[in-house]
Amino acid sequence: MESKPLKWQIAISSISAVLFVGHLIWPTIKLDTSALFLLALCFLPWLGAIFKSVKLPGGAEVEYRQDLLRATKKVEDSGLIKDSLIQKGDPIYRTLIQQDPNLALAGLRIDIERKLRTLVGIIDPDNSLKPLSQVVEIIGSRGLFTKVQTQAMHGILKRLNIAVHSGRVPVKDANEVMEMGSRLLDSLDKRVRKQDFAAKTQA
Repeated sequence: MESKPLKWQIAISSISAVLFVGHLIWPTIKLDTSALFLLALCFLPWLGAIFKSVKLPGGAEVEYRQDLLRATKKVEDSGLIKDSLIQKGDPIYRTLIQQDPNLALAGLRIDIERKLRTLVGIIDPDNSLKPLSQVVEIIGSRGLFTKVQTQAMHGILKRLNIAVHSGRVPVKDANEVMEMGSRLLDSLDKRVRKQDFAAKTQA
């Protein structure tokens, strides 16, 4: 069975060949930088599955996999998941990594958001439905995240969003992110339990 990256490689090569032949037939037609840039944008959502980075006309560079792995490393370096364990029992989305890494990461992204909103629902119920970026800021403002941890959380959520909607994420990278994500969920669970206990004690 032909892999998705290979299919796109063939498609891109075929289109490039057609454009090359077209240029030979109609040499007077010129493609300026703007046209090349727009053409490149058409393929960006899929190129992440083939290349680590893509350079566009004019020198602009778009990175997919490396940004996600860097964001994962920042979460670890921030101390947000220090002493946290991989949660017991694989969620259903983790079992999908081999078949669909992007869908597995989407499940992780949803789980992280659920934990964050649960946490805010305890410490500031009136703001639990605010945009997720504001929810993260509220948690940070209450001292549950340091400034570095807040930035790391913003970073991993943003990169997960991009990864979910970009080209196929390699299984190896998805596993690395998933391991971090499981420890992050454990870390958030501990914060939820601590704040829930404090709220019940004060009630």
